[in-house]
Amino acid sequence: MRRIKVKTVDFNFARESEQNHFIVQALRKKYEVEISDEPDLLIYSVWGKEHLNYDCTKLFYTSEPFSPNFNECDYAIGFDPLQFGERYMRLPLYAMEITDSIQDRSQFAKDDMDARKFCNFIYSNEFSGNGAFLRKDFCRKLMAYKKVDCPGMVLNNMASDLLPTRWCSDWYQGKIRFLKDYKFTIAFENTLMDGYTTEKLIQPLRAGSIPIYYGNPKAAEEFCQDAFIDCNRFDNDFDAVIEEVKRIDADAELAKYMVMQSPMRPGYDFAWEERLLDFLTEMIEKGRRKYDHMVWKKSHFDIDRPDTLNYEMYQKGLIKELRGWKEIAIYGKGNFALKIKEFMDIWGIDTASVCLVTRACDAGETFMGLSVTAIDDWQPETDTPLILIAVRENGQEELIGRLRDKGYRYFLSVNDFLVDVMERRNSSSL
Repeated sequence: MRRIKVKTVDFNFARESEQNHFIVQALRKKYEVEISDEPDLLIYSVWGKEHLNYDCTKLFYTSEPFSPNFNECDYAIGFDPLQFGERYMRLPLYAMEITDSIQDRSQFAKDDMDARKFCNFIYSNEFSGNGAFLRKDFCRKLMAYKKVDCPGMVLNNMASDLLPTRWCSDWYQGKIRFLKDYKFTIAFENTLMDGYTTEKLIQPLRAGSIPIYYGNPKAAEEFCQDAFIDCNRFDNDFDAVIEEVKRIDADAELAKYMVMQSPMRPGYDFAWEERLLDFLTEMIEKGRRKYDHMVWKKSHFDIDRPDTLNYEMYQKGLIKELRGWKEIAIYGKGNFALKIKEFMDIWGIDTASVCLVTRACDAGETFMGLSVTAIDDWQPETDTPLILIAVRENGQEELIGRLRDKGYRYFLSVNDFLVDVMERRNSSSL
């Protein structure tokens, strides 16, 4: 078995390590893989520019809405529906979540569509990407027709007890079980991009809930048009989309017809693992191609370059979101809270008025110029304050549950990634 030295850089490894990245695992099926700081093959993604420091065969991979730069990579795997000879493979994220079993709809044959709840909206992100803002607007419009159940942090209007915690190993399947009770699911991508389809469309299709989908303009080339409501068919005119939702909602037979459609178009190739291994094998066996890269010149790590994905996009969305609130409270006074306040000061967001704590004995002082107040003693100035949850991630959901019991409804959870976004200083043009 041939031995190859591999390294992964510029990934967000909050959920997976270098050793168990799915591309590394695929390579192990045919090669003896050694994780090395002196790699023969560098696998990199969109979360930085460390890859510029390496001079070896480079494979770019993204699960984000970002196109490969073939001046910086030898090969690429991504969402784009493009052709680039042997150097590119299209592998959308959703492809790794489905098998041909999704085509079998017999489990829904006896479902009574009129007995189902109307629609759900499950999101925790409300600022990254234009779709995050549009889906809130759409949900509010749809609520003028019927109540939409929102158990997530965004537009929350119900208890989230029916959903497993996001830290639970059963979270994905638990969400599928939740969706099965609903006729419709609002399924909006963060970004509108050709070829970019994620689990947001797949999960309701798996659950037998009709997706109201905003996203990939080419989705109908792979997904059956009769299986979902594609906003692109209505030129993303949300008023027209809502009229279509009403039409289907009033016709149980039509709703059942849509649920019973096999989601993938005839001829869809489910064998992504075989195609991936073939692509990787050809790449390894042919060796490095000396394409005319500009990046053979060493470059220092520069995260603030404008073509680094998402930090600027997320930062713009975060700034826009925070500037939209008349009253903001920061819950906690640790490192997360410190970074939040520094970020708000940098961008002139002056609506943060208080630092909240749990215990009364921790109150009565100041933090970054904010008064420190126990939550039980807090008297908000508005009816709808935004609370930025700046405590350890594994304690956030429990805290939010207690705050919901007190009547608060609007939260933004701060984690390591969001703090990293805050620390990336972009131009004042934001």
